[in-house]
Parts: sequence; structure tokens; C-alpha cells
Amino acid sequence: MATIKEAGLAADNLEHISKADLQHESILNWVDRVEQQLKWLSLVITRTMSPDAIVLGGRLPDAIFSELIERLSASKSLGEDHFGPHPTFIRAEADKKPHLGAAALPLYLTTSPNVG
Repeated sequence: MATIKEAGLAADNLEHISKADLQHESILNWVDRVEQQLKWLSLVITRTMSPDAIVLGGRLPDAIFSELIERLSASKSLGEDHFGPHPTFIRAEADKKPHLGAAALPLYLTTSPNVG
């Protein structure tokens, strides 16, 4: 939202981002930056757990999600020296059900031995 406000766009929440807003230079630059951040995070996840898929969720407009998933899927490498197969990137179907995040608790408890 800070990027949207700095660009002087009218949207006051993610649901109000117009298709025209998505073509604004500042939004395109933001998507470029997020792609690189997600690549790095995906590299860490892939090296740590070697998943078949990484699920992206949240409240971004469909066009941004589609663009990010397309870019990540088309990438030949997730970064550094990782050139092997990488996971499939998919969008969560239950973005509006945050309680489903509880499914991550067993992983958190397993990888955080000093918890609980």
C-alpha cells in the first residue's frame, strides 16, 4: 500500500487497485522486487525441504498473483548455484481462510526445538 500511495494512485486498499494501476511503473517495479524476494525465499525453502510445490497466498489482485507465479515458474534458477528442478508454484485457493495456517504448526514445532 505504501508503493500505491507514493505513486499517487487512488486505491485505498488492495481490492481497489484498478487494471490501469497495475501497469503503473511503480507497481511494475514493485512486482520485480517481489519476484526477487520470492525467488530467494523459494531457494531457501527448496534447499531446506525440497517440496514438490510452493503455495502462494494473500490478498493481492489476481493479475499480480498470476504474473508472479508465471515468472517464478518460468525461471530457470531460483538463484545462486541452484539449477536443478524447482517446485511448482501455485496459488492458494483459500486466501480468505487464515485459520488454515494452523496446518503449518507441526512444521514450526518440528523445526523449533526450543518451543513449547
